[in-house]
Amino acid sequence: MESPQPKIFSAVDTMGPAKVLGLGFVAAAANPKNLPLAISGGVTIAGVGATTSEGLLAVAMFSLAASATVLIPVLAVLALGDRTRGPLDELRIWLLANNSTIMMVLFAVLGAKMLGSGLALAS
Repeated sequence: MESPQPKIFSAVDTMGPAKVLGLGFVAAAANPKNLPLAISGGVTIAGVGATTSEGLLAVAMFSLAASATVLIPVLAVLALGDRTRGPLDELRIWLLANNSTIMMVLFAVLGAKMLGSGLALAS
C-alpha cells in the first residue's frame, strides 16, 4: 500500500535552492524526531570538557553532518542543474516507498545506541 505524498513535496519542486535550504532547516528544527539526537549530541559535546572554541567547532561539525541530507542535494542542484532532476526524482520515489522501513531501522539503531550509552554510564 502506497502512502500519499505530502503536499510539501510538490511545492518543493517549484522552489529555488535557497528556499529549499531554508525549508529543510525549519523542518528539521521543528521535527520532534530530531530532538533526542540533538540533545544527545549536545550532552556529548558538553561532556568532553572542550574549550569554548572547540565546543563551537564541534557544534558546527554536528550541525553540518545533521544537515547533509539537505545540503548535498541543494549543492548538487546548484552545481549540476537539471542533470540532477532524474536521480533526485528516483531517490524521492524510493524514499517515499520505503519511508516506514527507513524510520523503523533508524529508530532501532538510535535507540540501541542511546540504550548502550545509558548502560555504559550506569556501570
